[in-house]
Amino acid sequence: FIGHGSPACLFAPDKKPLTPRALEMHLRHLAWQRADLLKLVAPLSPGDLRHKPAGKRAILEILEHVQGAERAYPATLKPMPRLPKTHDIFEKLELTRRDVIEFFSSLSAAERRQIVQRGRYPRTAMRALRRVLEHEWEHLQEIRERLESGG
Repeated sequence: FIGHGSPACLFAPDKKPLTPRALEMHLRHLAWQRADLLKLVAPLSPGDLRHKPAGKRAILEILEHVQGAERAYPATLKPMPRLPKTHDIFEKLELTRRDVIEFFSSLSAAERRQIVQRGRYPRTAMRALRRVLEHEWEHLQEIRERLESGG
């Protein structure tokens, strides 16, 4: 069910406060993972990015999806800053990651431990950060498998 994390999933670790030490570790992981993603797709031509295999999304569409979801997960806690207008996916990815790191870094201790009820589902800072990491990783694997298989 790649890339379709259930909004209902709130695991026991998600309910624990996001400590400054854990936050620092996860922010490092965000940087490393984004570097891995960019290293994987940077050599692709615009045509390669737009190529859409039968029944699948183009890599460009996957990147757009990752970027949009990355802004959506923290926004379940409180509003994210608006993304400046740009059509360049690499710029969008860079600006979004900057905003996400700033977002989590600026949370108060109370916000890092708070359980927020949004609609039917409870939200926490740890859950939002976990989903940013998991979601990108899921699609990083999807892209890697596609490129390795030649599709």
